[in-house]
Amino acid sequence: MRSAILRVALILSCLSLVCSYRNYSRRRRTRLTMSEFGRTARENGNRGTDHGHANVMFLLGGPVRGGRVYGRWPGLDQSQLYEGRDLALTTDFRQVIGEAVSDHMGNKNLGQVFPGYDNQPKRFLGVLK
Repeated sequence: MRSAILRVALILSCLSLVCSYRNYSRRRRTRLTMSEFGRTARENGNRGTDHGHANVMFLLGGPVRGGRVYGRWPGLDQSQLYEGRDLALTTDFRQVIGEAVSDHMGNKNLGQVFPGYDNQPKRFLGVLK
């Protein structure tokens, strides 16, 4: 667990360094990173992890209300895991991306961006200023 925390800290430090090195206008730019899959909460027989359900997403930049974790921690107890093996999903990625597309990029027609998904501003997490 400690090595995973150190890896996340290293990734965030690298992202911060890239943003400042390239002299981006941090007040106006937003960067979002995510993966299309998560990892299982427990090791498999080879002491690794398999593709899982939930994942983490990072949002950086001047417009971001930073310094905190958004979403709800579901827990790692067996009864809290999705299908008994994966971290439970608590936040749909379309809420976060929808807020960035709507509020930061100015595209209010989220029905075209995410067809069939009810992505109204009332569902946004408030990650942007």
